[in-house]
Amino acid sequence: MKILMFYRQQSEETRMVDSYLRDLVRIHDIRQQDIKVLDPNTREGSTEASLYDVLSFPGVVVTDNYGQYIKGWSGGLPLMDELASYTYTG
Repeated sequence: MKILMFYRQQSEETRMVDSYLRDLVRIHDIRQQDIKVLDPNTREGSTEASLYDVLSFPGVVVTDNYGQYIKGWSGGLPLMDELASYTYTG
């Protein structure tokens, strides 16, 4: 599973999202390499946000290893337990 985290770098939500991601890795044992941070102000970030229909930020998308959409949140961060429940493959 992959987690795509969309947020604007150098914004007021940067500290909150960075803290969220650190806790997600530490508490829920999610591997750092399974998280991809994307800034919607970049070409790649804008393309990915459009592909997964993320219209407001921060946004989170969970995909399988092939990029198939599983679950997404737009305009806020989900509860960590809820997000982690979509990343377990067992």
